[in-house]
Amino acid sequence: MSKFRQLLQRFFSGETFGYREVFGLLGPVVVDQFFLVSFNFLNTAMIASSGAAAISAVNMVG
Repeated sequence: MSKFRQLLQRFFSGETFGYREVFGLLGPVVVDQFFLVSFNFLNTAMIASSGAAAISAVNMVG
C-alpha cells in the first residue's frame, strides 16, 4: 500500500494541494458534468420534433 500512496503523491500532489484534496474535488466536478450533459440531452430530446433549425438554436444557446 505504501507504493500506491507514493504513486498518488507523485502524480496527483502539487506544492499547495495533496492528492486527498484533488480527489475530494473530483466528486463534485463529475456530478456537475453529469447534470450538465443530461440537461443538454433532455433539452435536445424535448425539441427534437420541431426540426433541425430548432435543435441548432437550442444547442447554440446551451
